[in-house]
Amino acid sequence: MKIKSLFFVLLALAVLTACDDDNTINKTLLSVNVNMPDDIKEKNPQITEAEFNLTNVNTGEVVTKKVDYFPVSYFEVEDGLYNVDVNATIQYESANQEGEVIASNSVKARAVKDNVEVKDGNLDLPLNFFIQSTSNSFVISEIFFSGTSTLEGKSYRYDKFFEIYNNTNETLYADGMCIGEGAFNTVITYSQLSPEAAKISKAVLHAIYRIPGSGKEYPIGPGKTLVLADIAKDHTEDNENSFDLSNSNFEWFDDYKNLDVDVPEVANLEKVVSYSRSIWTPHSRGYNAYVIFKLPNSITAETFATENAFDYSYVVHTSTKDITMNRQAWAIDTDDVIDAVECSAPSKFKGLAYSPKLDVGYTFVGETADKKYGHSVKRRVEKTTEDGRIVLMDNNDSSIDFLAGAANPSPGVVGDAE
Repeated sequence: MKIKSLFFVLLALAVLTACDDDNTINKTLLSVNVNMPDDIKEKNPQITEAEFNLTNVNTGEVVTKKVDYFPVSYFEVEDGLYNVDVNATIQYESANQEGEVIASNSVKARAVKDNVEVKDGNLDLPLNFFIQSTSNSFVISEIFFSGTSTLEGKSYRYDKFFEIYNNTNETLYADGMCIGEGAFNTVITYSQLSPEAAKISKAVLHAIYRIPGSGKEYPIGPGKTLVLADIAKDHTEDNENSFDLSNSNFEWFDDYKNLDVDVPEVANLEKVVSYSRSIWTPHSRGYNAYVIFKLPNSITAETFATENAFDYSYVVHTSTKDITMNRQAWAIDTDDVIDAVECSAPSKFKGLAYSPKLDVGYTFVGETADKKYGHSVKRRVEKTTEDGRIVLMDNNDSSIDFLAGAANPSPGVVGDAE
């Protein structure tokens, strides 16, 4: 893969003379080769601003320069041993299957290198940027929608779950939090979609389930998880290839003709709205997108269904004629979304379900049985704090933030898993 780089020339006077020759101060010309983060190298990344901080290890003196013009910048550096820390804003592009740019996004990035010896008048200094997280709330940390397979090779769909994570250093409350599935399928082209707000200022949803509580009944501590399961039981009892969901915090239950299973030991989510007249389950191939948002329990399901009803239409093109499809769903403002995750299939992707403001990329599991069953989408770890708390990546770009097709689903446990 071709590595995109940005070169900064940081220039200083080679020699400065003080009162006499014995006080000569040597300075060095730095050529800094900055490599973009791997996940956006092919997305036309451009640094829009950067701040260089060079700390002299021996004296503690910090040399700082803010840079907003590229590719050339000049910087005076006295010879010595330095720790280098660069913070930057990088803008990059997201494109559709045809290569058309559909959105631009910016991320905070950082490059760090310790004990850099600056001397001899010229120095080539390679720096590798990594993306910094900007999350300050809950995030969807893992989605398992594909199900598992039995020892006989049959599909097993009852062990689906969502994991939500407190990505902050404060206690947050889950009361009234909703999980919503997008009404728009990411493998369908919605031609002439109307109204335009459907994918601009609104998140259009066709299934919503809510956590109960009056406001502070369900505290989630810093770095702690919340698991929402389809059926909150130990599924290894029925399928050795599955896992234990009996410790889930909640389950969604659809009381319809005994088609669903209610585990009495685990609290149920409240069904707010659903397109399904029977039971709801996430699409097993991951063709939908998901959001979390807060809906106070003082607002009843009936009130929400009435006040947030959303009618839309689009055109399906066939070989003989165009067909207008009229649909009904529910919508919330994009500003009310806490977190969004777009999911799709690479070979079939047609378009995002939500505004790029919420998510500019998508994640996925494999499209063959061996890469699909037993695989989840799992949010990547950005860092671990000094007190041991994991901070997950959150750049509003699921193609970067998530490990696609993670082979080891781990409900209730965050961390990278290949």
